[in-house]
Parts: sequence; C-alpha cells; structure tokens
Amino acid sequence: MKKFTASLLAIMFVFLCACTSGTSGEETTNEITTREPATLPPEATTADSLPEDEEIEPARVLTLYFSHLDPIEGVAEYIKDSTEGVILRIETDKVYPDTEAELVKFVADEHQRNARPALKNTPPDLFSYDIVFLCFPSWDGTIPMALCTLLEDYDMRDKAVIPVIYGTENELMQAMADIHAVTPQTMLINGYCFTTDVVTEKDALSEWINTVLYG
Repeated sequence: MKKFTASLLAIMFVFLCACTSGTSGEETTNEITTREPATLPPEATTADSLPEDEEIEPARVLTLYFSHLDPIEGVAEYIKDSTEGVILRIETDKVYPDTEAELVKFVADEHQRNARPALKNTPPDLFSYDIVFLCFPSWDGTIPMALCTLLEDYDMRDKAVIPVIYGTENELMQAMADIHAVTPQTMLINGYCFTTDVVTEKDALSEWINTVLYG
C-alpha cells in the first residue's frame, strides 16, 4: 500500500490547530465559513519539511457506506480494495421501500421529521482509523438521516472524512454542508459524486482516490 501522503497529514494538523484555537465569543452557524489559513508553529512538520527518506506510517482507512436501491455498495467495495482498508455497511432498524417512487416519499417524510433511525450495527473502533470514506446516496437532496445518527453517535473530529455520494455536484455540496452542521469539528475533505455505476466510474474514481490520498 502506498504511504499516507505528508500533505494530507499537514492538512489534518492545520485543521486540528484551527479547532483547538480560542473560540470564545464566536457564534456557531450551520454554514461552512471560509477561514484564514492557520499558521503552523516553527516546529510543526509540513510536507515540505519532511526528509525525502523519512518513513510515514500507512494510513488506516475505513469505508462506511449506506445503500438502498443504488450502486453505492460497488463503489464502496472499490474504495476498500483500492485503499486496502476496512469496510462496513451501515444498517438501520427501518425497512425501506423496494420501489423508487415509494422510497422518494419515505425519505422525504423522514427528512421532514428530522428523524434519527436507530442503527442495527456498530462501526468498529474509530480510534483505529485516520481516514473515513463516507459513501451514501443523496436522499431528498442531502444525506440520509441514518448518517445523522452515525455522525452524532460517533466522534470523528480527529478523522479526515471524505464523502462519496451517488448524486449531483450540487447535492454533494449540500451534503457536505449538512455534515458540517451535524458535526462542525469534523475535518471534511472535498468529496466525490457520481450518477452512474462503479464500472463506468472506475477510471475517474481511481484517479480521484490517488489524488486525494497520495497527492
């Protein structure tokens, strides 16, 4: 497996510095705001300051996915294989409709009620992972409510969370904003959206994974 890129480590360090800096008197909003880049202390390690021959520990990658009547599972499996990581399907105690028309009605109602469906399975120890690929379909124009349950129940503030969505670019942007609203301290990396299947997406997906993880 390729080594975890130093540039992504530096991004995580900058994010953690920003999160732990003084925030008294600031008002939390549900919008992603643009911040000035954090200033690294002199002793901080950056991609440029790492010796070329210095070994970097391989990233520990977890792929979490939620899927129903969509091609998310195939894409999640491809990401797991490409990163040599661990994969887990998120399941709830709900029985979802088996037709697209009924599913659209169901998820719209769930979204309107701001529901939090209970999870049937528990993710592995998240402390063991550095990167979490979060794969899901766009439901009612945003993240499935099951993922709100996940994000509220499991602390991901020290992870690089990378959304992968079956939907449009606008739906990806909305999903990232909503993830940020649920867990403001989570470090979100620019995600990936698609509207076809893993066979069609394989080349583009492979190139994107390499860019995100290895620079």
